[in-house]
Amino acid sequence: MPTRRTVLKHMVTGCTMTGLLPWISGCSSNPPERLIFSTARDRQGQFSARIASPDQVWQHIVPLPARGHGIAIHPTQPVIICCDRRPGQNLHLIDGRNGALLKRIGSQPNRHFYGHATFSADGKKLFAAENALNDGRGMIGVYETSHYNKVAEFSAHAIGPHEIHLHPDNRTLVVANGGIMTHPATGRQKLNLATMQPRLSYIDSHTGELLEEHSFQHHQLSIRHLDIAPDGTVVFGMQYQGDSADIRPLVALHRRGESIRPMQADDADWLQLNQYIASVCVLPEADTIVTTAPRGNTVTFWRLSDQQLMNTVSVNDAAGVTAISQHTAVVSNGIGELIHYSCRAGNGQETQRLLYPNCQWDNHLTS
Repeated sequence: MPTRRTVLKHMVTGCTMTGLLPWISGCSSNPPERLIFSTARDRQGQFSARIASPDQVWQHIVPLPARGHGIAIHPTQPVIICCDRRPGQNLHLIDGRNGALLKRIGSQPNRHFYGHATFSADGKKLFAAENALNDGRGMIGVYETSHYNKVAEFSAHAIGPHEIHLHPDNRTLVVANGGIMTHPATGRQKLNLATMQPRLSYIDSHTGELLEEHSFQHHQLSIRHLDIAPDGTVVFGMQYQGDSADIRPLVALHRRGESIRPMQADDADWLQLNQYIASVCVLPEADTIVTTAPRGNTVTFWRLSDQQLMNTVSVNDAAGVTAISQHTAVVSNGIGELIHYSCRAGNGQETQRLLYPNCQWDNHLTS
């Protein structure tokens, strides 16, 4: 079975391969060798999903009716799924060959989407983070990918499932259960801050069985976003919902069968992040973790091997982060920039900066 890397390579290296056109309408210009995927807003307030290049100003813009959030890439087909921002009503199925909107998958009665989704290893199923409106239970919706109809669902085993990834074992779902209850009738109002119970959960994608779950330090440290290294190491970022004067660790690491380990930083460094992590990226070959803190206008670089903070850089409205090679991470921001960092042993050094005009990148990047 071809890997996602192989499929994407074929999709962007030529216009004549049968059934594999470049990820843009037409072939009038050479397609880029590398692609990133994100959501954005322009200065007129219009929302979109974007297929773009991190190396040159080259993009395809797919209009969206509402603000988007996470993007999932099919492992073998030229298809991406763009999720509405939490609490959302739609998933958007986009054809990567021409940017066409293939289908808008609406939430079922008594359900709404929670911002992220992921595919099974064979691409035959899509798993979406969802919420039950009547009682606030977190759910994982299961969709077959021939027509993208919902065929099943199972419990997320906590309130507020958000980012969801497939473990390297190709069977286990790793779920950042943020613990925050919301309802479309009240928008993004947080309804249970006094009683929230975030969890990092490992769930069998075949049966829905809870295999392992972990809480961390304080019940108002909402576990929101994560990335997973090939060896199964999970790094997750949090958003603190307590007193603004409190100092809490906002990034932590976990390996199955072990306890959660917080990343190591001084109080002043945690304060600088303004209690909010947006995106997390692990570069295991570079021994580096990169996180973004838009409310603190900061990007942080951590050493994976010993969980130490190595350096921070100021980036106005830092948003998404993704790896485009073993040692290179790209960070987006709210003024349209894509910034390359060369990463080694937990240190990040800027090497390139590209500006997309009339673009405010949203909180996540996928490559």
